[in-house]
Amino acid sequence: MTIANARALIPVLDHDPDDALTLLALASMAQVNGKRELALSYYQTAQRVPAAEEETLINLLELEYEVGHWAEALAAADRLKKLNPWRLRS
Repeated sequence: MTIANARALIPVLDHDPDDALTLLALASMAQVNGKRELALSYYQTAQRVPAAEEETLINLLELEYEVGHWAEALAAADRLKKLNPWRLRS
């Protein structure tokens, strides 16, 4: 996905700031393009949407770990474990 794709999604958030699919798509695009802090902000917003919380926490956990935010990664893991303990089992 490109920056143009991301720009095309911004009006969706203007209309519905809690659109989970849009937030997750923007976070993913930001992450792929090396914009980790922007990706974190989209994931942090998306985790407040109940329907997207589990998927968001998985992505947030991985990204927080990747950037060395250990406490935040552990907090995401704890929340994920409470939501669905089976997602953390390998």
